[in-house]
Amino acid sequence: VCDAISGLIDEVNSGTLNRKTKEPFLATLKAACASFDRAQCKAGSNQLNAFINKVRAQLGRTNPAEAARLIAEAKAILDCVDCPAEE
Repeated sequence: VCDAISGLIDEVNSGTLNRKTKEPFLATLKAACASFDRAQCKAGSNQLNAFINKVRAQLGRTNPAEAARLIAEAKAILDCVDCPAEE
């Protein structure tokens, strides 16, 4: 999962966002990766959902095309994640 998240981190870094805007997105994605690395699937999934919410709130109106692209990529990662029923 972290490989896919790393790709999303690269997308954020290569996008048109300024550094101040990127930082909270990158922090959330790095936290999600760390959670998946610790086998905390639900926490990682929650952090990816938080990333989606941040992108929607902070970019949705000012840069809808980039927001849609980042959200779609994050949702694609979530679709591939299969968390066990109980952690």
